[in-house]
Amino acid sequence: MFSFSIRLPVVSIIGLLLLTGSVLAQQPAETPFYENPKVSSQYTETPHTTIWPYTTDEQAIANDRSTSSRIQSLNGIWKFKWIKHPKLVPAAFSDLTTQDQDWDDLPVPSNWQVVGAREGRGYDRPIFTNIRHPFPATPPLIQADTNAVGLYRKRFTLPADWSSQARPDRETFLHFAGVQSTCRVFINGRYVGYHEDSMTPAEFRITDALQPGENTRSTIARPRATKASRHSGRSAMS
Repeated sequence: MFSFSIRLPVVSIIGLLLLTGSVLAQQPAETPFYENPKVSSQYTETPHTTIWPYTTDEQAIANDRSTSSRIQSLNGIWKFKWIKHPKLVPAAFSDLTTQDQDWDDLPVPSNWQVVGAREGRGYDRPIFTNIRHPFPATPPLIQADTNAVGLYRKRFTLPADWSSQARPDRETFLHFAGVQSTCRVFINGRYVGYHEDSMTPAEFRITDALQPGENTRSTIARPRATKASRHSGRSAMS
């Protein structure tokens, strides 16, 4: 379930994302985003054709993202904590002081139900069905005991020339290639946005949330929502 961030000049066409690029109507405080049909995203960039930043014409023609100094992949091993339902998510989950040493390790991209079933972890079971609904359908409400969430955390080091002080003419974006079904994203404890729509890429502008050196990215992912089913993902930064 995860992300790229894309480093591009402000004048470039940027933002690759989800259903809505603008901030949608704020739901009442007592209504979670994932149960509010009026909210499908928050603070996401306007959708556009897929583009990646390169430093030379030759790199762009070769289209090998691993060669670009303006893209940093966040794929790999993340710290992961499975939670039975949203009400059990710790309020301080995204705080930098939160200890995650005892959390599980989970590869990204992956599907936590599949990894859990393969390795005997106590997560919720994988579901595939194209006939019968696998859990009670009461839209837009979600049954709490069938709505497990995953907490993801990863620390990454920002390249020195990516800082806004070094290059004020550039922006940094976090790109999610696909998350099922919803995610809330935090950088260094700061909330940067919300996204739902399982198979649609999402991007968040995170320039102002970054700091020189090490940064921490935290994400809450829910495999079920008002209009989707289960969870997987990929991530990167540029």
